[in-house]
Amino acid sequence: MPRAIVAGGGLAGIVAGIALRKSGWRPVVYDAGGSSGGLGQDHFLVLAVNGFDALAAINAETPVKRLGFPTTRTCYTSGTGKELGVAPSAPPLDSGRGARALRGPELYRALRSLAAHRGVLIEHSKTLVHAETDNDSVVVGFSDGTTARGDILVGADGMHSTVRYLIDPGAPAPRATGLGYTFGVARTPGLAPDGGDLHSMWGRRGWFNYVVSPSGEVWWSAYPITRHMFPHVLDHPPSTSQLKSQLIALFDRDDGPARDIVAATEHDLSLAAQYYLPSVPTWHRDRMVIIGDAAHAVLPSAEQGVAQLAESAVILAQCLRDIDDPTQAFRHYESARRERVEQLNVVGRMIKRQGPVARVLRDVIFPHMLAKLSSPGGMDALNWLYHHHIEWDHPINS
Repeated sequence: MPRAIVAGGGLAGIVAGIALRKSGWRPVVYDAGGSSGGLGQDHFLVLAVNGFDALAAINAETPVKRLGFPTTRTCYTSGTGKELGVAPSAPPLDSGRGARALRGPELYRALRSLAAHRGVLIEHSKTLVHAETDNDSVVVGFSDGTTARGDILVGADGMHSTVRYLIDPGAPAPRATGLGYTFGVARTPGLAPDGGDLHSMWGRRGWFNYVVSPSGEVWWSAYPITRHMFPHVLDHPPSTSQLKSQLIALFDRDDGPARDIVAATEHDLSLAAQYYLPSVPTWHRDRMVIIGDAAHAVLPSAEQGVAQLAESAVILAQCLRDIDDPTQAFRHYESARRERVEQLNVVGRMIKRQGPVARVLRDVIFPHMLAKLSSPGGMDALNWLYHHHIEWDHPINS
């Protein structure tokens, strides 16, 4: 059984481990951190239907469907309180699958437990620092002085990937979007469960999302424009009280419940910088390949972050199952994935543009787009995204 070294123990690495195991490989996942997958305890996300399809291809869908709750639409408003429109979370699927709001750590624990149950070995506190390839293997070295040998190296090590630079020292670096991000959980008077609607408010000085769980918890995320915060906020992390005060001040000029939700949050908060990754020209070299955020970090749009990394992990595993030569398998994987993720990133960058001019244009144009999507047959334009289906049992043709 061929051996795969997977660098990165986050969601991408864990899904890759499950997929590679199913495809007949023996994966070992090396995680630089602990056992959280890099997800804060209050992180929440929405997993789109195409993400569930990818997990279903490797029989990993069932434990995930037990988590969270369904969400069927996103309601958009502007900072002035103007209702911009409603977008369904996905077109109806014959499978009956739908999008779900999930707590990130719960999703990670469920998939990690499944990986371990299926024989995927996960080693923690292993930071990859270099790798060398020859004709039939790759040897990797870790910061603790240990090494490992495998048939291939899969870089699932995120936005700031080491494997990306081992493959191509001239690879583009991540770029700051000018936004920070933080997550929270609160109970806010006046906000009751409303069927799982995701609410997205594009404010004057930031972007705010929230969803009310069936138990009445408000799961929220904030993406403040950091130039409106105190100087060097990302270089000198603020305390929880400082961050709450800043967020309340930022959203105070906007209509909606953002400031009240932040004020009602009682746990610790932290702020990190949001980055995006320009198009990466080289995804593989010799016996090394990158997946997930290491290759195509997707800005938060259309609930596609986890969905796209799952698709890439599963398709890579299919290619390695059916194509004996890893280099040829990597080429086929890239040809199957690149156009799709780059098309999605164009959409994400358009939505996240900042500044008063961009905000005005967005608030004028976006309602027309949403109205079209909500009309009969309007979501057909997004079939390319949501109706993407991976047929695991169909062989990949090289």
